[in-house]
Amino acid sequence: MKWLVLVCFLVTFNANAQEGRCPADEGSAIDKLEQELHDCKITYGETPSTADMNNAAYNAVDCIVGVAHKIFDRYYATTAQESKDRFDKLVTAVYDHSHHLVHDSDFARETYTGTMYNTIAIGKAYVIMKEIVKDYIKEIRDECDDAHEFDN
Repeated sequence: MKWLVLVCFLVTFNANAQEGRCPADEGSAIDKLEQELHDCKITYGETPSTADMNNAAYNAVDCIVGVAHKIFDRYYATTAQESKDRFDKLVTAVYDHSHHLVHDSDFARETYTGTMYNTIAIGKAYVIMKEIVKDYIKEIRDECDDAHEFDN
């Protein structure tokens, strides 16, 4: 009997959980943004120079910024330009923060003077920015689900 109650509860819970889903077309648009973000990767050849690695990371961050701008155009339409301007300032701040993190401790000033540490800082900025845009996509998906919770 306990199993029957548990199964009924799970079926009912699952049915209720399904109700707040985005419409298929909107869900697909969000999935596409998620895939575009996933495709923003740091890639370079077999034996890249430090400059090649830096450029690859900068290009990957530019890709992330492009995805963020698409999000703002579509889902923040009334504040799109303001959102883009704020986000672009955030990117600059994250680059500054990453360089500060890697270069400015007392230990780093003594030992980390090579250009590779610049590459590490740029890579840290890439990771931080990708996580921020993942949060935007997650928030958009959650808000879409919430907006359509009572549509069914």
